[in-house]
Amino acid sequence: MNTTDIDLEIQVAEEKLEKFSKLVLLHAELDIMEQKHRWCGSSGEIFIAALQEVCAEFRITPGAIVGPTRTMELCNARCALCWLTRNRGVKYAAIGKMLNRNHASIIYAVKTAFDYAATKPTYAARLKKLDSALTRRLRKDHKSSLRHGHQGFGKPEAKDWMTDFRVGRPKQPKGTV
Repeated sequence: MNTTDIDLEIQVAEEKLEKFSKLVLLHAELDIMEQKHRWCGSSGEIFIAALQEVCAEFRITPGAIVGPTRTMELCNARCALCWLTRNRGVKYAAIGKMLNRNHASIIYAVKTAFDYAATKPTYAARLKKLDSALTRRLRKDHKSSLRHGHQGFGKPEAKDWMTDFRVGRPKQPKGTV
């Protein structure tokens, strides 16, 4: 073997090591996201699915979205993620907890995504594409979870509860849990 062959093998080994390192980091990020998913139930399912769709669309890692970096592309992706999950009924505080941010930041991100979509047709098209992809993914996940005997996600069926308009939320009759 001459030095060029050795240099080539070293370069290939370094590339493999770099790919392996990225893979290990992605697995660690997925583990973190799955832990948050377990913590949050159906909101976590929606968040994880939305996160995967946004990462694929914007070509960024989950760690970058959750991280502190504030580049324009990351902020746009984060705003899209907040808008998608909030559109599915996830509370601001739950989204904030999963993104390591305050709920007020999430409110601002959702408003920013809405305003940006109103002024930028390309961003609006991206949001529409993400929304339809997320809907397909959640339907597919829901069907597969039903096949495996899980309840799936979503709000429980409405019982015959009376609405207490003073408080603005359903009130259960006495004797029910």
